[in-house]
Amino acid sequence: MPRYRATALIIRNDKVLLVRDKGRHDYSMPGGGFKPRESTIQACIREVAEELKMKVISATRLRSCDHEGERAHHKVSLLVVEGIPHIDHKELDGFIWWDMKEKIPLQGHVKSILRKYKITSQ
Repeated sequence: MPRYRATALIIRNDKVLLVRDKGRHDYSMPGGGFKPRESTIQACIREVAEELKMKVISATRLRSCDHEGERAHHKVSLLVVEGIPHIDHKELDGFIWWDMKEKIPLQGHVKSILRKYKITSQ
């Protein structure tokens, strides 16, 4: 049964911030599970602070970009952040600012969410 996941879409200088979980070779958008009574935006802000040590300046819930995958249902928020990522090595192996052109291994939700975002942001 799929779990619900708060997923952060972070774009800076036309690049998307992606992370790689420990033990995986593919990249995903930052995020994670919900704590009790936590909203999608609250969960995204907490996960970005915990995993990447970045301060969130603003957050917008993007329901139109939500993605229902086999393993997780992604509840998406667009975050504007400041600072540079400092990964928490307990959960993550690395990060990349992806130009959306370079061929890299991606988890299934990434392209789906970006496609929906491009449609709604025009």
